[in-house]
Amino acid sequence: MQFLQDVKGSEIALHYLRTKDGKEIDFAIAKKDSLISCIEVKLSDEGISPHLRYFKEKIPDILALQLVHNARHDHIVNGVSLMRAGHWLAQLDA
Repeated sequence: MQFLQDVKGSEIALHYLRTKDGKEIDFAIAKKDSLISCIEVKLSDEGISPHLRYFKEKIPDILALQLVHNARHDHIVNGVSLMRAGHWLAQLDA
């Protein structure tokens, strides 16, 4: 995030998202003060996080992504992408 801000001038920020009733997401990415992505990280649970599903339903335009270290394959369930963490991280570029 810092690289994107400093070098590319992107107005992007990394947050943690939690509701008053305890629903939480590990990472929330905002661009120009608008939420664009919610990312949940799991070690081996391949079921879609109910909290991630909740935020995707409330904000349908966001990218909802669950990264799972021990996932066998990537798939999409009701607009929520479940991806192998290592595969997704290897595709990142600065």
